[in-house]
Amino acid sequence: MKIRKLDPEVVKRIAAGEVIEEPSSVVRELIENSIDAGATEIEVEIKGGGLGLIRVTDNGCGIAKDDIPLAVQRHTTSKIESAEDLVSISTLGFRGEALYSISSVSKMVIRSRTEDEDVGWEARFDGGELKELKPIPHPVGTTIIVMDLFFNLPVRRRFMGSRMRTARRAIEKVTEYALAHPEVGFKLVVDGREMLNLMPTLDFRERLSQIYGDDFWDDMLVIERNFDRVRIIGGVSRPDRLKESPVLQMFFVNGRRVKENELRAAIYRAYETGLYPQYILFVDVNPRLIDVNIHPQKLEVRFDSSLRMFEKVMKTVKDAIQAHGGISFQQTPQGRPTDTNRKQLPFKIISSSNSQSKFSMPVGEQLQLGEDSAQSDDMKQPNMPVSPEHLFQVHDLYIVAQVPSGILLIDQHAAHERIIYEKLRSRKANTKNLLFPILYTFEPGELKVFEAYRDLLDSFGFKFRDMSGRSIVIEGVPDIYRSFSRDDFREILNSLSIKHHLPERMNELLATMACKAAIKAGKKMSKQEMMQLITDLFACETPFFCPHGRPTMIRFTLEELEKRFGRR
Repeated sequence: MKIRKLDPEVVKRIAAGEVIEEPSSVVRELIENSIDAGATEIEVEIKGGGLGLIRVTDNGCGIAKDDIPLAVQRHTTSKIESAEDLVSISTLGFRGEALYSISSVSKMVIRSRTEDEDVGWEARFDGGELKELKPIPHPVGTTIIVMDLFFNLPVRRRFMGSRMRTARRAIEKVTEYALAHPEVGFKLVVDGREMLNLMPTLDFRERLSQIYGDDFWDDMLVIERNFDRVRIIGGVSRPDRLKESPVLQMFFVNGRRVKENELRAAIYRAYETGLYPQYILFVDVNPRLIDVNIHPQKLEVRFDSSLRMFEKVMKTVKDAIQAHGGISFQQTPQGRPTDTNRKQLPFKIISSSNSQSKFSMPVGEQLQLGEDSAQSDDMKQPNMPVSPEHLFQVHDLYIVAQVPSGILLIDQHAAHERIIYEKLRSRKANTKNLLFPILYTFEPGELKVFEAYRDLLDSFGFKFRDMSGRSIVIEGVPDIYRSFSRDDFREILNSLSIKHHLPERMNELLATMACKAAIKAGKKMSKQEMMQLITDLFACETPFFCPHGRPTMIRFTLEELEKRFGRR
């Protein structure tokens, strides 16, 4: 196969695709330009998930008339001049690729004016080519309008996903920069709906409250620590408010969010628990001591080894935890015994040698969906012969039930999950009015999800009342819940956003609701409650697995027990 040099137009589109992956990439680059231009007010407008229109307006220093055409050429920038400048980058942008890449895959308009000019200028670009440059009235600052993103890359546009998903990611990007730069006022409008309107502040705690609500700090510890050459501020979870999933975890370095696995590991080490801390941390460090030029989209940084960042972050978080009273490892918030408690069991768990499931247990076998063996016939009967006298609960985790063919070991949480899941799926849940309604303030990205799925949530028994801004009052919830919290609602919204297709979102929603409403490990149950649980479980269409695929029960046959005890 003959090697040939690519056409310049092809090269341009490939290069643009590396920088601009989706609408949120455009938002990122334009906001960084605005902040670097000294803006104190930034307004972002998004339509059609960002593919239709993205408009970013700022009150920064502006772009002079003669610089506008130059700014859209590749590797042109006002932020660095020589290779030495790469050693100490203090701006968010520096490569000179943003406007070039954006204009190459869109129809773009730049309107700008500097203090030295009496009139503003408007330049129109189509696929990177300048079509028009004319004078217009415009305040000092810059407005950039990006339309028909990826119009000349139909394959990229086709596989971009839903408009709600791309809008949500763009909203998240605006939120990240608003968090990292509280000194800048941000306004965000999505499809005509105002999502954010944040006044500038010099207090990072106030900015976090502006975005996440006044109750944000109820679950968090304030972090403020100065080291030689490094400053760490932000918030981390109180040790008694850890989560079962990493809902909110963000690291910012010198005003930019980064993916930093080493620093995340340092936080986990500080907590020393299997649950997930939530955190938003801002690290300020001398630019000469970090390398931000190691990722095409500047999503990663590398610290000078002399900073010993792992130790600094771990010590900062651990000291905050200790000042709060430390961590109790006796029990998790969900009532599950910790690993420490499990190690105190007076026997060793050994997996069955002939079990083929990844959920193997010491003896016995998992019940497989549609099992036909004669040994499980007694379990197919609608009135399974189980009496309260033959029911026991062990470790407040499992129910032991005697059946004609042997015994069943039932996971009370997984079993209850399955029961609730099928109740929700058949729309049999009613509304339970809350004695104390919950005021909930949406994160900007959550609001878009809520608006899209509000009718669906209503159909399952939720009752909402609209408030001003990004707040609602949750007045009622499905009667499957014994208690309900803001965190429960946040996880429901998250379940609706992590899957691409509606059937998957629906299944994830029902599974999440069932998990949060089900009996937890650690709950003591009466004989009557255990009987009712077993009866309801075997009335389910699929009683043998929870919605997440874990087994609800394990069967131990008499024959297997007799072999284990040497009777056969």
